[in-house]
Amino acid sequence: MTGDVVVFVDSDVFVHRHWLRNLVMPLINGSGAATTYRFYAPLKEFSLGVLLRASFNMIGITAMQNPMARFTWGGSTAVWRWILDKWGVRDYLPYYLSDDYVITHFVHKEGLNIDFVPESLALTLEDINIREAFSWAVRQLWYVRVYGFRGFLLYAGSYTLYVITLPIAMALSIINSWFIVPGLLPFIIGAVKDYVRISSIRSLDPFYGMNITRRYSILLALVSILNVYFSWLAIIKTVVTKSINWRGARVHGI
Repeated sequence: MTGDVVVFVDSDVFVHRHWLRNLVMPLINGSGAATTYRFYAPLKEFSLGVLLRASFNMIGITAMQNPMARFTWGGSTAVWRWILDKWGVRDYLPYYLSDDYVITHFVHKEGLNIDFVPESLALTLEDINIREAFSWAVRQLWYVRVYGFRGFLLYAGSYTLYVITLPIAMALSIINSWFIVPGLLPFIIGAVKDYVRISSIRSLDPFYGMNITRRYSILLALVSILNVYFSWLAIIKTVVTKSINWRGARVHGI
């Protein structure tokens, strides 16, 4: 392996011509690693499975904006080679399902920052049905449960509160119809926030504006309401899932 910087990238991502330059720049400015995240878009059709997976995935983009929650996403990350060599990271990787947490651990061990580079967001254009989207979501949460259990508990608790808000408001609306307003408000705010967030992504580069249409942005924002319950069901399924199938192998967790 030659060069001062190592870049990890998934084989199924679609990137623009400035992707690599944007990703490496934070390292030149003093960071230990620079990472971005994935944005899912349909290949041919706007199916509910495509929309639910993309909506579920948006939480990752939000998490990346918080330095405390940020990690080196293995699908598109640049890291100094000397960090990998010093800690023998290549020797660790075969024993972990996710390289994200391994690299993150050693960058933090060096006391260095991980920068988030939204300008290099990677697109994945793929169609998927609801069952496949649900299995994918459970697998993502399973990784979090195994490698970041406290984060999983926080995620589970917040979505449980989110889920019960509307039923409670509907029950109280029998007494006074105005109670339905605070029940609906979090969902409306969530949809608006997602639309604003997606619109900001579209404006980052003509590449995103071309591949993320305005119609898809609107549908994705609206599906964020359904995603609350989709995500909560995935959380419940993850809690009772003891192992997963990954690339032909049965992997057991905690």
